[in-house]
Amino acid sequence: TFSQPWRTIYKAANMVIPGDIVYIREGIYKESINLYKSGTENQLIQFIAYPGETTVIDGNNQFPNSYSALLSISGDWVQVSGFEVRNSKYIGVGLFGKHDFVDAVYSHHNQENGILITGDYGTVENNQVWRNVLSNEYGRLGYGSTGISAARDVDGITEYAIIRKNIVWENWGEGISSFEANQIIIENNISHNN
Repeated sequence: TFSQPWRTIYKAANMVIPGDIVYIREGIYKESINLYKSGTENQLIQFIAYPGETTVIDGNNQFPNSYSALLSISGDWVQVSGFEVRNSKYIGVGLFGKHDFVDAVYSHHNQENGILITGDYGTVENNQVWRNVLSNEYGRLGYGSTGISAARDVDGITEYAIIRKNIVWENWGEGISSFEANQIIIENNISHNN
């Protein structure tokens, strides 16, 4: 409830059902999160930063424990909006399910991709992606990651992803890329100094 909220996003992720909207209150959440439950086309599962508050997911350069994303969206028909995602040991935000949507996220200072789409029909829109791929910083050679990328689905090809209206800058790899992908729309982004 509003007066007695759960303490972790992890707890909310385990409790949601199709159609639920989870508002995340202001604070710094030092946890690795997997949004694994699925909504439906008519009943999305939504995780939204509470209006007017700053919600930060911080990996403290220790999370996640395996090569994945600090904020993993592995369920289908899931929307995430308004978070700051920083200091991931690997990827900042990963769209691994189908029909997932990431909006108004500020992803920065992650060791690999700021945002990676590997699920079909993923949409990444109105985000700010700054200073990621720190594994390549100052001439080191990491995994060849990017600011935002649509690439390499579980079946080998990511299909029908949309990368739109994002600002992507000062990442230590390509700003925006697409590879091992089909029918990707990349439009109205600003990408510089990558």
